[in-house]
Amino acid sequence: MQKLKNARLRSECQAHLEDDNLEECLKRLSEYFKENQEVIAQRGRLNGLRREANLGTISLEENRRERNQVRSALAAFVDENILAEEADEVLEGIHHRILIAACKNSPTNWERLFPKEMFTHRHIQKYADPVSDEYKNPDVIIFDDLNCAGLLGNRTEMKRLALEMPFAHLLYFGEDNPFTKAKLQEEQEIYARMGNANTHITLHARLKELLEFRQVFGPPLQTFIVENLKDKLPLRVFISYSHRDEDYKNELDLHLSTMKRQGLLKVWQDRKIMPGSDWDDEIKRQMEDSHLIFFMVSPGFMGSDYIMEKEVPHAMSLHAAGKAKVVPIFVKHVEWKGTEFGRLQGLPRDEKFIDTQPNKDQAFATVARELRELIENWGK
Repeated sequence: MQKLKNARLRSECQAHLEDDNLEECLKRLSEYFKENQEVIAQRGRLNGLRREANLGTISLEENRRERNQVRSALAAFVDENILAEEADEVLEGIHHRILIAACKNSPTNWERLFPKEMFTHRHIQKYADPVSDEYKNPDVIIFDDLNCAGLLGNRTEMKRLALEMPFAHLLYFGEDNPFTKAKLQEEQEIYARMGNANTHITLHARLKELLEFRQVFGPPLQTFIVENLKDKLPLRVFISYSHRDEDYKNELDLHLSTMKRQGLLKVWQDRKIMPGSDWDDEIKRQMEDSHLIFFMVSPGFMGSDYIMEKEVPHAMSLHAAGKAKVVPIFVKHVEWKGTEFGRLQGLPRDEKFIDTQPNKDQAFATVARELRELIENWGK
């Protein structure tokens, strides 16, 4: 059997196996190896264990031993059938939102160039098509203009999309970028956000460079948005968390680094309290001085009398008065409905607690992206 070239599938399955989530690994393998007898056999074996566990006909120790055998079999299957390295390194696991605006009769096979299993958040559409809500704030827009038929070209549609999505970086795919010699300021600003690729061979390399630039410097901030926010920046952030979750708090702070460096945010948490300061007074003062208050929701957070009896009520009173916005960050799985903040929209969306996700870096990156959208729309 020919080995499958898919570094993302390999890494995801290995992560699931490490977390003892054999079912999810099998689900992913079944999608790619639909008729494989080994995958079918291990799925049947796991289903049998589940039935026996539900009936109480198998001991915990025996169940654990059998699951370990299934895990070993799946790990061996992954090693034997999925290549460790993707043939083209620049395609390894791109999770950014990418909108591809294609010509009406484009000669480029975009589905083949951007397979969904590698580019997990990409959307291909024609220039004139309406953009779905999910892709109205992409990380990158790729403008298809290579060997496209038509006398008028796609300049007008490119400009429209670029102006509608001011936080996206742009990648021109063609031989004659219409914005190279732009005279209008808004078109010069569009060109400043743009990379160029003129062949299929260079397309992914240019995209990778653009994403690396974006990771370091963040999305482009249009002049009119900066003007709108200049009297409010940086927004002050208060992080309410349990010291048991210090590592998660530090990880969130790390993922906010780009926004802090850009002057969008200034983060405060209790480790910044100076020696000799009154603890309660300083926390209350910092909270009242904040625009955003993050609740890092976890069993430790919910179990802290100080947090639930002092920090949460005060924060929610500021939220109700419109003096601050409270955002729950779902860190570790815990029951939180029925609390004072139980009706607030939290992150990650759909209550996908970060500790339950196989790729925690990706989960934190998603949270940071949503927070950036919130901040960049603060003054609107």
